[in-house]
Amino acid sequence: MFERLSAPHGLLRYGVAPDQKKIKRIADRFDRIALEYGFRFWGNVHVGRDITVEELQERYDAIVLAVGASVDRQMGIPGEGLSGCYSSMEFVGWYNGHPDFKQQSFDLNCERAVIVGNGNVALDVARMLARSEQELHSLDMPDYARELLSASKLKEIVIVGRRGPAQISFTAQELNMLKTLERASVFVGDSELVLNDESQFEMASHENRHRKRAYEVLQSFDGEKKDVGIRMTFLQSPVEVLGDHCVKGVCLCHNVMKGPADDQRAAPTEDVHDLSCGLVISCIGYAMDDTFGLPKFGDHIAHEEGRVQGTDRVYVTGWAKTGPQGLIGGTKADAMQTLPAILADLQMLKPRASLDREAVMQLLKQKGIQPVTSL
Repeated sequence: MFERLSAPHGLLRYGVAPDQKKIKRIADRFDRIALEYGFRFWGNVHVGRDITVEELQERYDAIVLAVGASVDRQMGIPGEGLSGCYSSMEFVGWYNGHPDFKQQSFDLNCERAVIVGNGNVALDVARMLARSEQELHSLDMPDYARELLSASKLKEIVIVGRRGPAQISFTAQELNMLKTLERASVFVGDSELVLNDESQFEMASHENRHRKRAYEVLQSFDGEKKDVGIRMTFLQSPVEVLGDHCVKGVCLCHNVMKGPADDQRAAPTEDVHDLSCGLVISCIGYAMDDTFGLPKFGDHIAHEEGRVQGTDRVYVTGWAKTGPQGLIGGTKADAMQTLPAILADLQMLKPRASLDREAVMQLLKQKGIQPVTSL
């Protein structure tokens, strides 16, 4: 296993919120596999820069790319580069101690934050911003993040979604976690929950039962007054982040859902308004960073049943294979779909690499790379 960072677990370590303790325990399964004979970890090795896919092909019989999607999608609006406007990857990486982001600084001395996005990452960010000092001290997270979050002056967190409540990507489980917050309450206005005919049809579909459960949770929030309010608003898109040098607000455009059921799109209107805030965090998804010169199809590496197109014995799994969608648990099923292709090819093709356990170490030393490796 080759990893760009010095420690394993990837998204599980640096992308999952510290309060998701059950999900983080998946790392225990990896650790058990890592103790098996024949497994070796190479940390601090950036495939594509420190060692190429071609160099790996010369030394291994099969290469599996599980590189995920490591770049934030941009909102693509004016003011996105202002101080106080951040991506979810920056903020989540910061409070998880990611080496690329732990030196990042955030100003939480404002009363309102705007989170753009209607996925579970947006809820992770909202919870971390809203947790009390006592709650934060019970979490496994860096001291610098705990101290800054504990001193936050935020009074309101607004979660903005461009589509309606019938099209949210929140899960019911994640929404229910908001009810456990000690000092924060959630408010969803009745007008925000109104559905058009097409959305009502979608909600009644068996295939959308997970969204129906999430919608029911939205209906259950009572908005009880507490120290921090989390307000959810739908059918709104940011068109500009306002401010000179730092964030002062965001201009939002009202949308309407158009199109047939199960194929609706959020269409902008001329109705716009400004919302003052001092912090904007975009949680609108991820994209692939590096395809190692391999062919892409949309937002993932092009493949056939896990075999990367135009290559010999190179395979792909996870978000690099499917695009950034679904939950962590879904990657196991995806890997089980790629596995038969690997096994079938290994049975048919002769090994082209000798089993030299020191070959990679020798190559890295020649390049001046010092890996963090298991014995």
